[in-house]
Amino acid sequence: MSVPSLRCHSPPFVRLPCRVNVRPPMLLFLPPSLPSRLCLPLLFLLFYAHFGDGFRRRWRDDSFINRTFKPRRYKLTLSIRNHNVTDVRFFRLIGVDNTADFYVAPGDTFTNTYTVNRKGAWVLFVEFPGNRYAKSQRKMISRDSFPQWMMEVYLFPPDNVGFSEWYKIRRTKKRKRTQRKPKMT
Repeated sequence: MSVPSLRCHSPPFVRLPCRVNVRPPMLLFLPPSLPSRLCLPLLFLLFYAHFGDGFRRRWRDDSFINRTFKPRRYKLTLSIRNHNVTDVRFFRLIGVDNTADFYVAPGDTFTNTYTVNRKGAWVLFVEFPGNRYAKSQRKMISRDSFPQWMMEVYLFPPDNVGFSEWYKIRRTKKRKRTQRKPKMT
Protein backbone atom coordinates (compact mmCIF):
# COMPACT_ATOMS: atom_id res chain seq x y z
CA MET A 1 0.00 0.00 0.00
CA SER A 2 1.28 3.36 -0.90
CA VAL A 3 1.10 6.20 1.47
CA PRO A 4 0.03 9.52 -0.01
CA SER A 5 2.54 12.29 0.46
CA LEU A 6 1.66 15.34 2.43
CA ARG A 7 2.99 17.66 -0.21
CA CYS A 8 0.58 19.31 -2.58
CA HIS A 9 1.62 18.70 -6.18
CA SER A 10 -0.84 20.91 -8.00
CA PRO A 11 -0.23 22.14 -11.54
CA PRO A 12 1.04 25.77 -11.84
CA PHE A 13 -2.26 27.15 -13.20
CA VAL A 14 -4.24 26.01 -10.22
CA ARG A 15 -4.09 28.33 -7.24
CA LEU A 16 -3.88 27.10 -3.78
CA PRO A 17 -6.64 28.21 -1.44
CA CYS A 18 -4.23 30.16 0.74
CA ARG A 19 -3.18 32.48 -2.10
CA VAL A 20 -6.48 33.31 -3.76
CA ASN A 21 -6.66 37.12 -3.30
CA VAL A 22 -3.08 38.00 -2.56
CA ARG A 23 -0.99 40.01 -5.07
CA PRO A 24 2.53 41.25 -4.66
CA PRO A 25 2.58 44.96 -3.69
CA MET A 26 4.58 46.00 -6.81
CA LEU A 27 1.87 44.76 -9.15
CA LEU A 28 -0.84 46.95 -7.57
CA PHE A 29 0.63 50.25 -8.90
CA LEU A 30 2.03 49.58 -12.35
CA PRO A 31 2.79 52.72 -14.40
CA PRO A 32 0.78 52.97 -17.60
CA SER A 33 2.46 52.13 -20.85
CA LEU A 34 3.97 54.87 -23.02
CA PRO A 35 1.09 55.22 -25.54
CA SER A 36 -1.45 55.69 -22.78
CA ARG A 37 0.81 58.31 -21.16
CA LEU A 38 0.72 60.36 -24.37
CA CYS A 39 -2.97 59.91 -25.10
CA LEU A 40 -4.26 61.76 -22.07
CA PRO A 41 -2.28 65.03 -22.61
CA LEU A 42 -3.11 64.97 -26.31
CA LEU A 43 -6.75 64.47 -25.48
CA PHE A 44 -6.67 67.48 -23.13
CA LEU A 45 -4.90 69.57 -25.78
CA LEU A 46 -7.48 68.70 -28.44
CA PHE A 47 -10.28 69.44 -26.02
CA TYR A 48 -8.76 72.83 -25.17
CA ALA A 49 -8.16 73.65 -28.83
CA HIS A 50 -11.78 72.98 -29.66
CA PHE A 51 -13.52 74.53 -26.67
CA GLY A 52 -10.90 76.79 -25.05
CA ASP A 53 -10.61 80.55 -25.45
CA GLY A 54 -6.90 80.51 -26.25
CA PHE A 55 -7.21 79.16 -29.76
CA ARG A 56 -10.68 80.46 -30.52
CA ARG A 57 -9.73 84.09 -29.82
CA ARG A 58 -7.45 84.35 -32.84
CA TRP A 59 -10.30 83.60 -35.25
CA ARG A 60 -12.44 86.39 -33.79
CA ASP A 61 -9.64 88.96 -33.93
CA ASP A 62 -9.43 90.87 -37.22
CA SER A 63 -5.79 91.82 -36.72
CA PHE A 64 -4.82 88.14 -37.00
CA ILE A 65 -6.45 87.89 -40.41
CA ASN A 66 -4.98 91.18 -41.62
CA ARG A 67 -1.46 90.26 -40.55
CA THR A 68 -1.38 87.03 -42.50
CA PHE A 69 -3.13 88.16 -45.68
CA LYS A 70 -0.66 89.06 -48.41
CA PRO A 71 -2.14 90.56 -51.57
CA ARG A 72 -0.94 89.46 -54.98
CA ARG A 73 0.26 92.95 -55.86
CA TYR A 74 2.08 95.25 -53.49
CA LYS A 75 3.53 98.75 -53.57
CA LEU A 76 7.29 99.27 -53.62
CA THR A 77 8.85 102.72 -53.33
CA LEU A 78 12.41 103.21 -54.60
CA SER A 79 14.44 106.40 -54.29
CA ILE A 80 17.66 107.36 -56.10
CA ARG A 81 19.74 110.25 -54.74
CA ASN A 82 22.32 111.90 -56.97
CA HIS A 83 25.10 113.40 -54.86
CA ASN A 84 27.47 114.94 -57.39
CA VAL A 85 27.14 113.23 -60.79
CA THR A 86 26.95 116.14 -63.26
CA ASP A 87 27.61 114.98 -66.83
CA VAL A 88 25.01 112.20 -66.93
CA ARG A 89 22.49 111.77 -69.76
CA PHE A 90 19.91 109.75 -67.82
CA PHE A 91 19.37 107.13 -65.15
CA ARG A 92 17.56 103.88 -65.87
CA LEU A 93 16.05 101.72 -63.15
CA ILE A 94 15.14 98.21 -64.30
CA GLY A 95 13.18 95.89 -62.05
CA VAL A 96 10.32 93.43 -61.83
CA ASP A 97 8.16 94.18 -64.90
CA ASN A 98 9.06 97.88 -64.54
CA THR A 99 11.54 100.21 -66.23
CA ALA A 100 11.99 103.88 -65.42
CA ASP A 101 14.13 106.39 -67.34
CA PHE A 102 14.69 109.64 -65.47
CA TYR A 103 17.12 112.46 -64.87
CA VAL A 104 18.13 113.64 -61.42
CA ALA A 105 20.09 116.84 -60.91
CA PRO A 106 23.03 116.73 -58.50
CA GLY A 107 21.77 117.01 -54.93
CA ASP A 108 18.21 115.91 -55.80
CA THR A 109 16.30 112.69 -55.18
CA PHE A 110 14.06 110.75 -57.54
CA THR A 111 11.29 108.76 -55.83
CA ASN A 112 8.76 106.54 -57.53
CA THR A 113 6.27 103.93 -56.33
CA TYR A 114 5.90 100.76 -58.37
CA THR A 115 3.20 98.09 -58.34
CA VAL A 116 4.93 94.74 -58.15
CA ASN A 117 3.45 91.24 -58.11
CA ARG A 118 6.49 89.04 -57.47
CA LYS A 119 10.01 88.91 -56.09
CA GLY A 120 12.77 90.13 -58.35
CA ALA A 121 16.01 92.03 -58.88
CA TRP A 122 16.39 95.79 -59.28
CA VAL A 123 19.38 97.34 -61.09
CA LEU A 124 20.30 100.99 -61.67
CA PHE A 125 22.14 102.10 -64.83
CA VAL A 126 23.77 105.53 -65.21
CA GLU A 127 24.42 106.49 -68.84
CA PHE A 128 27.03 109.08 -69.81
CA PRO A 129 27.73 110.75 -73.17
CA GLY A 130 29.64 108.60 -75.64
CA ASN A 131 27.67 105.40 -74.86
CA ARG A 132 29.41 104.90 -71.52
CA TYR A 133 27.44 103.61 -68.59
CA ALA A 134 27.81 102.40 -65.02
CA LYS A 135 25.80 99.56 -63.52
CA SER A 136 24.95 99.07 -59.85
CA GLN A 137 24.78 95.79 -58.02
CA ARG A 138 21.41 94.12 -58.21
CA LYS A 139 19.12 94.06 -55.21
CA MET A 140 16.59 91.27 -54.67
CA ILE A 141 13.41 92.71 -53.17
CA SER A 142 10.42 90.60 -52.20
CA ARG A 143 6.99 91.16 -50.75
CA ASP A 144 8.22 90.27 -47.27
CA SER A 145 11.03 92.82 -47.29
CA PHE A 146 10.74 96.52 -46.49
CA PRO A 147 8.39 98.63 -48.70
CA GLN A 148 10.74 101.61 -49.24
CA TRP A 149 14.41 101.50 -50.32
CA MET A 150 17.01 104.14 -51.27
CA MET A 151 20.32 104.15 -53.17
CA GLU A 152 22.86 106.97 -53.51
CA VAL A 153 25.06 107.68 -56.55
CA TYR A 154 28.49 109.36 -56.27
CA LEU A 155 31.06 110.59 -58.79
CA PHE A 156 34.71 110.01 -57.97
CA PRO A 157 37.20 111.84 -60.17
CA PRO A 158 38.25 110.97 -62.81
CA ASP A 159 35.02 109.51 -64.20
CA ASN A 160 34.38 106.79 -61.63
CA VAL A 161 30.84 106.24 -60.41
CA GLY A 162 30.09 104.76 -57.02
CA PHE A 163 26.85 103.31 -55.76
CA SER A 164 25.84 102.89 -52.16
CA GLU A 165 24.11 99.77 -50.94
CA TRP A 166 20.33 99.75 -51.05
CA TYR A 167 19.13 100.71 -47.59
CA LYS A 168 15.73 100.94 -45.95
CA ILE A 169 13.95 104.21 -45.35
CA ARG A 170 11.97 104.25 -42.15
CA ARG A 171 8.63 105.93 -42.34
CA THR A 172 7.86 108.49 -39.68
CA LYS A 173 5.56 107.20 -37.00
CA LYS A 174 2.71 109.28 -35.74
CA ARG A 175 3.17 109.33 -32.00
CA LYS A 176 1.12 111.04 -29.40
CA ARG A 177 3.08 113.57 -27.45
CA THR A 178 2.52 113.00 -23.80
CA GLN A 179 3.51 115.29 -21.03
CA ARG A 180 6.07 113.92 -18.69
CA LYS A 181 5.16 113.79 -15.08
CA PRO A 182 7.45 115.81 -12.83
CA LYS A 183 9.71 113.73 -10.65
CA MET A 184 8.77 113.70 -7.02
CA THR A 185 11.78 113.92 -4.75
